[in-house]
Amino acid sequence: MKSKWTTLGGAAVLCAAFSPEIFAQAAVDCPMPGKPAPVALQNPSFDAVSAGRPQHWVAKEHRVSGHYEFTVDAVQPRSAPGSARIRQIKVEDFGVLDQTLAIQPCWRGQRARLSAHLRTEGADGVGAGLVMQTVSPDGGIQTWNHMNDARVRGTQPWKAYTIELAIPENAERLRVGVMLEEQGTLWADDISLEIVQSAR
Repeated sequence: MKSKWTTLGGAAVLCAAFSPEIFAQAAVDCPMPGKPAPVALQNPSFDAVSAGRPQHWVAKEHRVSGHYEFTVDAVQPRSAPGSARIRQIKVEDFGVLDQTLAIQPCWRGQRARLSAHLRTEGADGVGAGLVMQTVSPDGGIQTWNHMNDARVRGTQPWKAYTIELAIPENAERLRVGVMLEEQGTLWADDISLEIVQSAR
C-alpha cells in the first residue's frame, strides 16, 4: 500500500497509509521526571545499506516517484561510513525518508523528541528539516511538526537539530523522518528519538 501526501496549512503532510512491514520495533521504556526514555530506531546512523539505499527507512515522494534520489553517501558523512542523502533530480514538491512506530500506551500524553544532524546544499526552496506526525486509529493526522518555522535552507554545514511533538491520548502511530521540499540536497545522520514526560 502506497503512502500519499497532502497539505495542512500549506505544509506537506503524509497521509496515513501503511503496510505492516514498515513499522519499526519500538522500545517500551516509559519516561520519568527529568529522564527521557530513548526509543530504538532501526538503522539510525544509516550504516546498513541495500541497493544503495538506507535499510529500514521508507522513501516517499509527493506525486511521482523517481524525482528524488535516496542514497547513502560516503562523502563527508557526519559519522562513518555514510549519511543518508535526499537529492532532487527532477521538479517535484518533496522527498521523505521515514519510519513508522506503534505508539506504546505509556507514551500517550507525553512528548516525542526527535534529533539529528543535517546539512544541505542548494536547498533554496522551502528547505529541509526533521518531520514527526502522530496518527489516530482511523488513520487521520493528529499532531505534526515539520520544522516549518526553522527550515534548513541554502548551503549549510553539519549541525544538530531537534523538534518535539505532543502525543495525543488516542494516538496509534508515530512517524519520524527527514524531508527535503523542492530543490537541493539534504544529508542526514545520527537520528535519535526520545519520549519526554510532559508537564502536568
